[in-house]
Amino acid sequence: MSRIGRATAGLFVAWCAHDLEELLTMSATTRALFPDLPDGVPLPNGAREHGLTTRYFATAIATVGLIIAAASVRGHRTSGRSAFYQTTLLAFGLHGIGHVAISLAAGRYASGVVTSPTIVVPFWLWATRTLDRGGVPNRRTFQPRWPSSRDPSAPGTSSRTSSSVTGRDVHDRQVSERNHPARCSGRLHIRSDATNEQFEQGFVDRLRCSPQWPIGTKE
Repeated sequence: MSRIGRATAGLFVAWCAHDLEELLTMSATTRALFPDLPDGVPLPNGAREHGLTTRYFATAIATVGLIIAAASVRGHRTSGRSAFYQTTLLAFGLHGIGHVAISLAAGRYASGVVTSPTIVVPFWLWATRTLDRGGVPNRRTFQPRWPSSRDPSAPGTSSRTSSSVTGRDVHDRQVSERNHPARCSGRLHIRSDATNEQFEQGFVDRLRCSPQWPIGTKE
């Protein structure tokens, strides 16, 4: 399986490992933390005194699991290009950071804090880096920058390298405009009733018109 394949299929595997910890410990965590919450925080009846039941979390985990599984499958089928997969991956990573923040704020163990820094966040960063370095178009709402030899701002990159990259990017745009004038004419529109494949191809076509489109990147 390719690295991008592992990044897409691995989302569901990482989620299973993380949510197993949540399932086993969330009820005890809510019993310990809920009594200290401000009175204005809305909670289910009896939750402030007794916490949330394991059955409650099992239902929630099963529901979220369907979403994670669908995102993982969609990402695998599109080689990571699916906006649904990329956004779910982003949410998964931020979710892990949230567990760590809650634990620090409470000054004690909080459910999910063990697997968040050891599985959730490392997997999110690795999968995001894998997509970026694999040339997968970014359809997330947030894009971390990973230093590389092609990045003019990376430490140790000479001005000569920066000029070379810029020149190649400009040349690539000129070739794209010459071979596909309609793509870069400014008249490219994506119909509202376009299929997912048409939308994704239109997205790629627009990126190709950008001077920053990398040369030799596979779609």
